Amino acid sequence: RYHLGTEEARDIVQDVFIAFWEQHEHFTSIIAIKAFFYRSIANRCLDYLKHEDVKNRYAESQLETMQSEEFIQENIIREEVSFIVRKKIKLLTPREQEVIMLSLQNKSNQEIADMLSLSVPTVKSHKMHAYARLRTELEELRFLLLIL
Repeated sequence: RYHLGTEEARDIVQDVFIAFWEQHEHFTSIIAIKAFFYRSIANRCLDYLKHEDVKNRYAESQLETMQSEEFIQENIIREEVSFIVRKKIKLLTPREQEVIMLSLQNKSNQEIADMLSLSVPTVKSHKMHAYARLRTELEELRFLLLIL
């Protein structure tokens, strides 16, 4: 009646056996035990199938979104902007590049300082100079993005 894979079925039965073991002293007859197993396994199968249905519907909606013209355009723009920014970062000094790349990985000033054997004020100085240069270099990109 329920169409589950072997692994899923084993997991459900194992979970029901564990639940039974935790409550086994409450059962007074074999009929109560059989009813518990039948209801528990049936309910868990239904829950599993409902969850799979929700996952499938979500995946389908994500696929539709990913195939939309707007989504494709946004990703193309994002990739182009990323390429241009990386290209401009390569114009910075080697140390500024290191600091900016680590900063883009959400590293704190202290973490960057520790990783590069610098002081925190030196890291801040490198970031300040790098961001100032990047703002100048990327000015035309900012204007272009405002148009889009």
